[in-house]
Amino acid sequence: MQMMMVPDEFQTGDDTVECEVFENQRYGMIKGWGPHFMPGERLTYSNRKGELSSLEFPDVRLPNGFIWEDEWRIDTTYAHTDPDGWCYAGSFASIEADLEHGTSNPTNRTFDVTRRRRWLRTSKRLAAKQAGQDNGVSIDYSGKGAGASPGETELRTGANQGLAGADEDAFGLKDSITDAGL
Repeated sequence: MQMMMVPDEFQTGDDTVECEVFENQRYGMIKGWGPHFMPGERLTYSNRKGELSSLEFPDVRLPNGFIWEDEWRIDTTYAHTDPDGWCYAGSFASIEADLEHGTSNPTNRTFDVTRRRRWLRTSKRLAAKQAGQDNGVSIDYSGKGAGASPGETELRTGANQGLAGADEDAFGLKDSITDAGL
């Protein structure tokens, strides 16, 4: 399991921190929307910039002192989305550029071949006397889950190994759903 640096959102003293994971899909002429990715492209689930990605939903573990307040849910408010939370464009880079400029496309147009949506889960700080000592955030993008041995769940880098890698604090955990920037 890869231990991540504690993002600033967990160190600000805020009692509530929203964690995010992005779901990515590409359109295939025969199969429709799904995991039909180009070589080196982000996989099905990723962080905000697509630097860390996996074919399976990542295992996000909170630092001691925080607990999950709810289950993962689709966010339809971070950008203009369709009713299922998807933003569409001709490429993932175009989706990111649109969001950087405060725009997004909620409609599947003729030449749109990529889409993504944001999953959120809210964490809540425990009272100080309930909080433990460890302040690391653990995020497993290997798809092996908590039952695998540490050697099997370490974050791997490189497209040939099934994951697109990045530095340790690249995974985005945001405390505001109003941040549409990348």
